[in-house]
Amino acid sequence: PIDAVASKAQSGAGRSGVRLIDGSGWAESDPGSGVYVHINDASRDGGTMWNTSGNPERPTVTFTLARPHRLTGAYIWNYNEGGQWAGRGVRELEISTSVDGQRWNSVGTHTLKRASGTDQEGVQAIRFVQPVRAQFVRFTALNQHGGDGSGLAEVRFADAELAEPAPGSAPAPVYMRPQHPRLALGAALPGGENMTFPDDFGLIDVTKAPYDAVGDGTADDTAAIQRALDDHPNKGAIIYLPNGTYRVTRPLRWGTGGGTRGNEGDYMKFTVLQGQSRAGTVIQLPDAAKGFGDPRQPQSVLFTGHAPAQRFGNEIRNLTVDTGVGNPGAIGITFMANNQGGIGDVTILSGDGHGPVGLQMGHTSEQGPCLIKNVQVRGFEVGINTGHDVASAVFEHIELIDQQRTGFSNGGHPIAIRGLRSRNAGPALSTNGGFVALIEADLQCSDPQGGYAAIISSSTLLARDIRSSGYTRAIVDHHGKGSSDKVTAEYHSKPGVALFGAEARTLRLPIEETPVPTWDDPKTWANVHNFKQDGDACDAPAIQRAIDSGASTVYLPRGSYRLSKPVVVRGAVARLIGGRAYINFVPGAEALFQIGSGTAPVVEVRWLTGQFGNVDRPFFGMEQNRTLVLRQCLNVGGVFRGGRIFLEDVVAGGKHGLIFRNCQVWGRQPNVEMYAGPNDPRPQAHVIAHNSSLWFLGFKTERLWTAFDVREGSRLELLGSLYQSHGGGSEPMFRIIDSQASLSYSETNHDGKPFQQIIHETQGGVTRTLNADDSRWGRSFCVYRAGR
Repeated sequence: PIDAVASKAQSGAGRSGVRLIDGSGWAESDPGSGVYVHINDASRDGGTMWNTSGNPERPTVTFTLARPHRLTGAYIWNYNEGGQWAGRGVRELEISTSVDGQRWNSVGTHTLKRASGTDQEGVQAIRFVQPVRAQFVRFTALNQHGGDGSGLAEVRFADAELAEPAPGSAPAPVYMRPQHPRLALGAALPGGENMTFPDDFGLIDVTKAPYDAVGDGTADDTAAIQRALDDHPNKGAIIYLPNGTYRVTRPLRWGTGGGTRGNEGDYMKFTVLQGQSRAGTVIQLPDAAKGFGDPRQPQSVLFTGHAPAQRFGNEIRNLTVDTGVGNPGAIGITFMANNQGGIGDVTILSGDGHGPVGLQMGHTSEQGPCLIKNVQVRGFEVGINTGHDVASAVFEHIELIDQQRTGFSNGGHPIAIRGLRSRNAGPALSTNGGFVALIEADLQCSDPQGGYAAIISSSTLLARDIRSSGYTRAIVDHHGKGSSDKVTAEYHSKPGVALFGAEARTLRLPIEETPVPTWDDPKTWANVHNFKQDGDACDAPAIQRAIDSGASTVYLPRGSYRLSKPVVVRGAVARLIGGRAYINFVPGAEALFQIGSGTAPVVEVRWLTGQFGNVDRPFFGMEQNRTLVLRQCLNVGGVFRGGRIFLEDVVAGGKHGLIFRNCQVWGRQPNVEMYAGPNDPRPQAHVIAHNSSLWFLGFKTERLWTAFDVREGSRLELLGSLYQSHGGGSEPMFRIIDSQASLSYSETNHDGKPFQQIIHETQGGVTRTLNADDSRWGRSFCVYRAGR
């Protein structure tokens, strides 16, 4: 099947219906045996089985096949969690089939045995009385074996027109094996980016002592890279891989610093894996690698952590991960980052097209927020997998090619996607639960017999500017009970809302790509350490001298810096970059880094980390009409009076969130979390805008303070944001005064104290509100439109 929708499922636990068809925990007992079994761990890698919470009346699972087939029966692996939990397994199961999903015919009620609860749970074959032509199959659980809910582990169907694969037959390669450039270690790739750094930047170069990775594609570099990760855990280290092919034979895991599961606050975080170029730096799994042959027990080439939500600052950039040939249990990257972190300019591919998942992000709860940008996944059963209801993730410019089952599978995570390009034999996006905003997608089906939609959704869905070809429809929406044709200008799974009569559509503010200043020769960069002088009481004078030296790039090597007075970024400076530098500063009213006048058309600030908590000094300030880019910065707020501002993967906090006046702003996954001590007044809002234009792809915040206060003719467009509320409060979630807005977002709450007032909108002196008990809310808006 290509889709499985359950009428009921245990929420927030990765137990959606899609777990019955995604191969999680299911494969041959031994490679080539032809005997398929299921493991007994229902939670592995984010979930392997479906079950309900409690015992709802006759829960159902509806399966969609790619096209009508002549079915002779079903293969069912019953719910198989160990111990008493196996009682959740269905005992009596009614099966019905349909050609069109509307008219159903029963093919009988069947009795299933209770599962063994072992890692070798076998199949139960259900034979229909006679073959049935169908594209849809519905299971209805009539009762179970005594558990606290109904459940199943995996389901497949028998097709009378298709021959069974012979036991031991290896799957054919999906495509010709991709080839990588042959480069001398560290040689620049013609036409590619060349992310090189000064020798004193503070990088951990894995090819230098004491690690001495070879990078020739032959030597085993696993131990060298793993040692570099282990030696620098949780410290803001940038682990650097020059161009070359690094052969690894076991999973590379972020360093723990001695932490263990259950004591993980300082564990598997603040680590960047940085390549020299996307195509030139290759992490290569050998063919038929030991430990990567069993899809029931998949392993990842790269693994960055799991819940709880402490994986701050994890990043993977400018490299390729190749899982090789003959590794059906290999996942490319299993990734987690929280608040700030992400993957950028990365290719993940399977040498033969096989493997469970290219990018696995649904393996754990408490995922994100994070930004995944400029990523290609080629091959695998599923290209990208996400799941769970906290927190959120943003994807931009994603290419999914040659997946065998689904391009992007979402099991309830709040996600925002812009620029999805999919070329697959299955659905481009299958999403069950959560909130999804998808804009500017180009979706093509490579299956000439495909009889399904490009997007199959059981989520709250906003889809805009979707082009599809080769599919029957652009969208089939089980949540909103609707569908849409091949080209979709704007689709909402629930009606838009407007209190002042505006058309309930998105604002469609102009979208601009984030500028990227030229990555100039590191030999011309200015190191602030070289500008220190005797008598400097803090590091601000040295930073200022480096800025005024005439260099276009100024850098702060990894370490801690103390600033007691502001620094002005001016003159020729186009990039201020820290090696994950940590900035300590004393209280004050002035912004710490002030963007002054200069000759560079764009100023970029990257990899700086400020103090968190009760900090009353703004980190950034700008009163110039300049273009400012903030990337991969943590705990930085700002007050901006004019100019064009781009935010990518930025966390703003302290007593100053983000304040804009007369600005144009484009944000990709900003996370704004204000802080107030017990004796401090509550903040006015996390983001305040006066006469400004703000476009956000994803936005996350917490607590019960107003997310946005926009006024004086501002325009705000939110696409796919999440408010993780807790603590109670009387403020509205959004305050809009004489401004326009389109808000597409959701709220998650786990302490029973969500927002009571959602919208407080004033236009021309008239105020209208929308409260949480309004049926139009329901913890999400496809679109709330403010203005007249």
